[in-house]
Amino acid sequence: AYARGKEAKELMTILGEAALSDDDKLFAKFAEEFDEHDNISTHLVLFLQDEAVACCRFFALEQADAYKLGRIAVRKPYRGQNLGLALMQKAEAVLKERGAHTLIIYSQAHAQGFYEKLGYVAQGDLFLEEGVLHRHMEKHI
Repeated sequence: AYARGKEAKELMTILGEAALSDDDKLFAKFAEEFDEHDNISTHLVLFLQDEAVACCRFFALEQADAYKLGRIAVRKPYRGQNLGLALMQKAEAVLKERGAHTLIIYSQAHAQGFYEKLGYVAQGDLFLEEGVLHRHMEKHI
């Protein structure tokens, strides 16, 4: 499903489960809070039989034709079924329709390989965000 800000409860459920299942309580604070970008973001939520199983968000950056994707998560029981791939393909298709040329992700270090397979290229060094190692990655479409 394609929605804008309506599935806040489902988004937080997915993010909270993904965070807690990965590194116990490390991400709990991050996953349960909204930030200043939520109100300007488009949120995509992937549903299977009326259950929200994956999500992401994206928003335009000041740089012309550039968007930042984030809060990308698949609930643990649904991992390994290419749902993350399907979600990213949908997000990229929507962004291409909007005229995007540059996509930016701050990938958690452990997920870098997933994004590389999708054509994202690492930029710069690893950095800490919310206590977790991340890498700036970009893709030009």
